[in-house]
Amino acid sequence: MSLDRNEYAFQSWKPHLIYNNDMDAKDSSFFASRTFLYDTLTSLHQQLQQYNSEYSSSYNDDILFVHTQLVELLDYLFITYEKSKVVKILSVNLDTILAKTITFNLNIMMKNGHEKFTILIIELVNKLSELVLSN
Repeated sequence: MSLDRNEYAFQSWKPHLIYNNDMDAKDSSFFASRTFLYDTLTSLHQQLQQYNSEYSSSYNDDILFVHTQLVELLDYLFITYEKSKVVKILSVNLDTILAKTITFNLNIMMKNGHEKFTILIIELVNKLSELVLSN
């Protein structure tokens, strides 16, 4: 089993994402961005379920890659929407699948003793703390 890094690379997601609550974008554009991101994260979560059930240390690089892409998505959202009170691209369902995918990936790392788990969770908590404190 191998993760398709082209499909799950954040850089391949960016063209599908509306930038900074673009006022010229139609509601359908936000819906299309939201749908793309939801479908991609759902697919990624399903891929992680396979990794969880058949884990091998050879998957460490893929699991780390997934974490890096999810953090890049968070960074993009934090930077792009830094001055916005509302992030139109997000929805409750999208927030939920994003949170589930991040925690599931971290759970796989923790359960299998990934060498970078501790530092990655500290970095993620710091990043999320900055978000909460800035608002």
